[in-house]
Amino acid sequence: MKRLAIGGVVGLGLVGGALATQLESGPTYEPWIDPLPEYAVSAGYWDFRDTEGGLAIPWWPDTWFGWDPPRGDGPLLIDRRHATKQLETDSLTIDAYSYDSQHGLHRAFEPARVSGVRLQPVWEPWTPGALGGASAVFINLVSGDNPGFRHSEVLALESFVRHGGGLVLITDHTNCYFHAEMLQELSDAFGFDIWPNTASDRGDGNRLSPRSVAWIRVRPSEVEHPVTRDVDIAGWMNGGVVKPHDDSELDGLMQNSAEGWADLLDPYKKAESSGFTGNLKWDDDELAGPHSVVLAGRHGQGRVVVLADQNAWGSTLVGYEDNSRLFANALGWAMGTDLDLEVRGPRSVTVVGGNRSLCTSAADYGFRTMSVQVQRLSEERSYPEFCTADAATDSQGVLLLPEAERADLVELLDRDHVLAVIDPEHAGSLAVLEQLGLSWEAGEPVSGLTWHEPHPELRNPVFDEVPAEEPVTLSPIRLDRAGTVIASAQGVPVVVEIDGVRLLLAPELLANAAMGGERERPWQESPERATAHRAAFHLLDGLFPAP
Repeated sequence: MKRLAIGGVVGLGLVGGALATQLESGPTYEPWIDPLPEYAVSAGYWDFRDTEGGLAIPWWPDTWFGWDPPRGDGPLLIDRRHATKQLETDSLTIDAYSYDSQHGLHRAFEPARVSGVRLQPVWEPWTPGALGGASAVFINLVSGDNPGFRHSEVLALESFVRHGGGLVLITDHTNCYFHAEMLQELSDAFGFDIWPNTASDRGDGNRLSPRSVAWIRVRPSEVEHPVTRDVDIAGWMNGGVVKPHDDSELDGLMQNSAEGWADLLDPYKKAESSGFTGNLKWDDDELAGPHSVVLAGRHGQGRVVVLADQNAWGSTLVGYEDNSRLFANALGWAMGTDLDLEVRGPRSVTVVGGNRSLCTSAADYGFRTMSVQVQRLSEERSYPEFCTADAATDSQGVLLLPEAERADLVELLDRDHVLAVIDPEHAGSLAVLEQLGLSWEAGEPVSGLTWHEPHPELRNPVFDEVPAEEPVTLSPIRLDRAGTVIASAQGVPVVVEIDGVRLLLAPELLANAAMGGERERPWQESPERATAHRAAFHLLDGLFPAP
């Protein structure tokens, strides 16, 4: 690095006079994208270039942390200067439909709150004085419409970790929002690269949705580490690729499969986006997997964790498989402690899907939007929500989706609150009916859904105007016995309860095609959309008994 000698004195308040020193200038980097997309410039995503770099006293952080080192019982500092998207305070409330609330990190940080960790947002530049006495730093996905990292900030953060502090850093796909460029000096200081790629994969067992090669299941590498303790599968929703330098002490802990690849960015694909996602097809110039999506390791006396997807910890995905465990492990290990977390315990609701993970699928046959309703109710009732295809569960509330084929089906049906979505085209649904001793036959279309019990009292606009008969046409299957009828259409049962298990006999009522996109406001879209959302709340409410 270039050093600039500065004449004069630095007023450090040292007894006996002043101390002459040298200031060091930060490195300069060439733009990764040229020419710059017009939208990125007009939206301010290039502003960080005007505030990064600068001068710093190279030895000052080490001196400071000799006086005021990191402390294991200190606060967890949260960057609010460079990272302002999807905060640790953003949660998916019952009437929230924004992107930030659906991917906010409130729930992901709950184990830290429960364990008494002090979460302390920091809006000012990182300095040794701001960092001294803290346990760790959390930097969420940074974006170029915020200030860049000053050279002095990078030196302070690197020294803080080297003296025993922790760092958890969130990156993402394809240099979105210019985050990889913003972090280039910081990632170099800690010995890893952020690739301008999206971690992609092929094959049903490796993907969360048949419509996307970037909604994927990632698995641990061969490296054993506390961050991946009790983690078998995590879900990635358009995440990135990170790679340690050859001389780094960081290890790749989670990765996509050998069938996967690193999909290269295309900054000009969408004129009104700074997401820079590529074509999501395996091209000849793209590298086959596996590729690392989680890094962790020592840096001096401290610890560093890099998680290459932001949405994986948001409200709508943190409950998937082992995501919540992975995030709690990452925070705890960076701080030098363990964070208590009960996954799929009694006071929780578990969505049980299949190998194609319907609870996160964006396909028409899937129930992605309905699963977001589950998560809204989870926040409303303070019951953690989880989703699994394979893992065991102690949850007393269980939602069985059509592809759920389980050896423990008998045990699951014996839980306190069970709702099964029945689709005879899937073996999981047939197993549920067989276990309940039920026979079925196809039904004819019927119109007008009527509920035979009151709607839940929820503060969502879909309940502002509720028709006596819902405007929907369905084709529910016919059972050889009806049990208690919860809802019907033209006298035909649509929702029934038999032996303590509620059965939805017309799965199209809650399919994505009926409910619309997960961020659509159904009361503004159509009466049919509002009906589907009311139905979801009505059916799912029983899984979350009010306190």
